[in-house]
Amino acid sequence: MIERAVIIGEPEIRFSSLDQKKTGPLEVSREMKLKDIEKAKILEALEQAGGKIGGRNGAAEQLGLKRTTLIQRMKKLKINIA
Repeated sequence: MIERAVIIGEPEIRFSSLDQKKTGPLEVSREMKLKDIEKAKILEALEQAGGKIGGRNGAAEQLGLKRTTLIQRMKKLKINIA
């Protein structure tokens, strides 16, 4: 989005002029820490994928991550699938 604004040559880039596509129902408050946001997005993707981590339509694909990267982040954030 920012790249497009720079290419178009706008002298100022304002948040209101950028595409604000919402990827999901996650509501982010100012008090949330980055790790909390990451954990919420991972849990949301896992729910949408029916608990499937890798493969087609898995949580990793939805998040644009490799399966191994997602597993590593899940371990770091103490997210268990049982």
